[in-house]
Amino acid sequence: MGLPRKTNIYAARENHWIKRNLVAIRDIGKLMYGPISIKEEEGRLDQFAPQMKARPSARAYIIAYGGMQTWSGEAKDRAACAKNYLIKKHGIDERRIITVDGGYQEEAVVSLFIGEENGIPPIASPKVDPSKVRTTQNHQPKDQRRECQAEKRTLPGP
Repeated sequence: MGLPRKTNIYAARENHWIKRNLVAIRDIGKLMYGPISIKEEEGRLDQFAPQMKARPSARAYIIAYGGMQTWSGEAKDRAACAKNYLIKKHGIDERRIITVDGGYQEEAVVSLFIGEENGIPPIASPKVDPSKVRTTQNHQPKDQRRECQAEKRTLPGP
Protein backbone atom coordinates (compact mmCIF):
# COMPACT_ATOMS: atom_id res chain seq x y z
CA MET A 1 0.00 0.00 0.00
CA GLY A 2 1.53 3.28 -1.12
CA LEU A 3 1.11 6.82 0.09
CA PRO A 4 -2.21 8.53 -0.60
CA ARG A 5 -2.35 10.86 -3.59
CA LYS A 6 -1.11 14.38 -2.93
CA THR A 7 -4.56 15.95 -3.43
CA ASN A 8 -6.02 13.60 -0.79
CA ILE A 9 -3.37 14.77 1.68
CA TYR A 10 -4.27 18.42 0.94
CA ALA A 11 -7.98 17.71 1.32
CA ALA A 12 -7.39 15.90 4.61
CA ARG A 13 -5.28 18.79 5.90
CA GLU A 14 -7.89 21.35 4.86
CA ASN A 15 -10.69 19.37 6.51
CA HIS A 16 -8.59 19.06 9.68
CA TRP A 17 -7.92 22.82 9.62
CA ILE A 18 -11.61 23.57 9.18
CA LYS A 19 -12.54 21.36 12.12
CA ARG A 20 -9.90 22.92 14.40
CA ASN A 21 -9.68 26.55 13.35
CA LEU A 22 -12.55 27.79 11.23
CA VAL A 23 -14.77 30.23 13.05
CA ALA A 24 -18.41 29.26 12.57
CA ILE A 25 -19.52 31.39 9.64
CA ARG A 26 -21.77 28.94 7.84
CA ASP A 27 -24.70 31.21 8.66
CA ILE A 28 -23.44 33.77 6.11
CA GLY A 29 -23.88 31.42 3.16
CA LYS A 30 -21.34 29.74 0.95
CA LEU A 31 -17.69 30.02 1.76
CA MET A 32 -16.79 29.65 -1.91
CA TYR A 33 -17.91 31.29 -5.09
CA GLY A 34 -17.07 30.72 -8.71
CA PRO A 35 -17.67 32.88 -11.75
CA ILE A 36 -20.50 35.11 -10.54
CA SER A 37 -21.47 38.68 -11.32
CA ILE A 38 -19.64 41.51 -9.60
CA LYS A 39 -22.83 42.39 -7.72
CA GLU A 40 -23.13 38.83 -6.39
CA GLU A 41 -19.44 38.79 -5.44
CA GLU A 42 -19.79 42.07 -3.57
CA GLY A 43 -22.86 40.65 -1.83
CA ARG A 44 -20.85 37.65 -0.61
CA LEU A 45 -18.07 39.93 0.60
CA ASP A 46 -20.62 42.26 2.23
CA GLN A 47 -21.90 39.25 4.22
CA PHE A 48 -18.37 38.15 5.08
CA ALA A 49 -17.15 41.56 6.34
CA PRO A 50 -19.38 41.82 9.47
CA GLN A 51 -18.09 38.44 10.61
CA MET A 52 -14.55 39.84 10.41
CA LYS A 53 -15.53 43.03 12.22
CA ALA A 54 -17.18 41.02 14.99
CA ARG A 55 -13.89 39.17 15.58
CA PRO A 56 -11.16 41.84 15.84
CA SER A 57 -8.37 39.31 16.39
CA ALA A 58 -9.43 37.02 13.52
CA ARG A 59 -7.67 36.70 10.17
CA ALA A 60 -9.41 36.45 6.80
CA TYR A 61 -7.94 34.00 4.34
CA ILE A 62 -8.80 34.42 0.68
CA ILE A 63 -7.70 31.46 -1.40
CA ALA A 64 -8.26 32.02 -5.12
CA TYR A 65 -7.91 29.44 -7.86
CA GLY A 66 -7.54 29.90 -11.59
CA GLY A 67 -9.71 27.83 -13.89
CA MET A 68 -8.81 25.28 -16.56
CA GLN A 69 -8.86 28.13 -19.08
CA THR A 70 -7.15 31.10 -17.47
CA TRP A 71 -4.91 34.09 -17.95
CA SER A 72 -1.56 34.54 -16.24
CA GLY A 73 -2.14 35.72 -12.68
CA GLU A 74 -5.90 35.09 -12.58
CA ALA A 75 -5.93 33.69 -9.03
CA LYS A 76 -3.82 36.57 -7.70
CA ASP A 77 -6.05 39.12 -9.45
CA ARG A 78 -9.24 37.60 -8.02
CA ALA A 79 -7.81 37.43 -4.50
CA ALA A 80 -6.50 41.00 -4.70
CA CYS A 81 -9.88 42.33 -5.83
CA ALA A 82 -11.68 40.60 -2.96
CA LYS A 83 -9.09 41.85 -0.46
CA ASN A 84 -9.19 45.42 -1.75
CA TYR A 85 -12.98 45.46 -1.63
CA LEU A 86 -12.93 44.38 2.03
CA ILE A 87 -10.34 47.05 2.84
CA LYS A 88 -11.86 49.95 0.93
CA LYS A 89 -15.57 49.27 1.35
CA HIS A 90 -15.55 47.81 4.88
CA GLY A 91 -12.42 49.31 6.43
CA ILE A 92 -10.88 45.97 7.41
CA ASP A 93 -7.19 46.32 8.22
CA GLU A 94 -5.16 44.89 5.34
CA ARG A 95 -2.83 43.13 7.81
CA ARG A 96 -5.77 40.93 8.83
CA ILE A 97 -6.37 39.65 5.28
CA ILE A 98 -4.11 36.99 3.81
CA THR A 99 -4.41 36.10 0.13
CA VAL A 100 -3.23 32.84 -1.38
CA ASP A 101 -2.86 31.75 -4.99
CA GLY A 102 -4.33 28.27 -4.64
CA GLY A 103 -3.36 26.94 -8.05
CA TYR A 104 -6.09 25.60 -10.35
CA GLN A 105 -9.53 24.03 -10.19
CA GLU A 106 -12.05 23.17 -12.91
CA GLU A 107 -13.26 26.78 -12.91
CA ALA A 108 -12.07 29.94 -11.20
CA VAL A 109 -13.05 29.82 -7.52
CA VAL A 110 -12.56 32.08 -4.50
CA SER A 111 -12.73 30.55 -1.01
CA LEU A 112 -13.21 32.71 2.08
CA PHE A 113 -12.15 31.58 5.55
CA ILE A 114 -12.00 33.22 8.96
CA GLY A 115 -9.38 31.88 11.35
CA GLU A 116 -8.02 32.86 14.72
CA GLU A 117 -5.01 35.18 14.84
CA ASN A 118 -2.57 32.50 15.98
CA GLY A 119 -4.41 29.57 14.42
CA ILE A 120 -3.18 27.30 11.68
CA PRO A 121 -3.97 28.82 8.26
CA PRO A 122 -6.06 26.89 5.73
CA ILE A 123 -4.25 24.95 3.05
CA ALA A 124 -5.00 25.43 -0.63
CA SER A 125 -6.44 22.40 -2.38
CA PRO A 126 -5.74 22.62 -6.11
CA LYS A 127 -7.62 20.01 -8.11
CA VAL A 128 -6.12 20.46 -11.58
CA ASP A 129 -2.56 19.74 -12.63
CA PRO A 130 -0.97 22.94 -14.04
CA SER A 131 0.10 21.04 -17.18
CA LYS A 132 -3.61 20.61 -18.06
CA VAL A 133 -4.38 24.33 -17.78
CA ARG A 134 -4.74 26.42 -20.93
CA THR A 135 -3.45 29.98 -20.53
CA THR A 136 -5.33 32.11 -23.05
CA GLN A 137 -3.27 35.32 -22.77
CA ASN A 138 -1.11 37.22 -20.34
CA HIS A 139 -4.24 39.14 -19.31
CA GLN A 140 -7.97 38.59 -19.27
CA PRO A 141 -9.77 38.60 -22.64
CA LYS A 142 -11.33 41.97 -23.58
CA ASP A 143 -14.75 40.48 -24.26
CA GLN A 144 -14.90 39.00 -20.74
CA ARG A 145 -13.66 41.96 -18.70
CA ARG A 146 -15.43 43.47 -15.77
CA GLU A 147 -14.22 46.14 -13.44
CA CYS A 148 -12.75 45.29 -10.08
CA GLN A 149 -14.46 48.04 -8.11
CA ALA A 150 -11.82 48.20 -5.42
CA GLU A 151 -8.90 48.82 -7.74
CA LYS A 152 -10.48 49.83 -11.02
CA ARG A 153 -8.92 46.71 -12.57
CA THR A 154 -10.82 44.38 -14.82
CA LEU A 155 -11.71 40.75 -14.36
CA PRO A 156 -13.71 38.43 -16.57
CA GLY A 157 -17.27 37.92 -15.58
CA PRO A 158 -20.51 36.51 -16.80
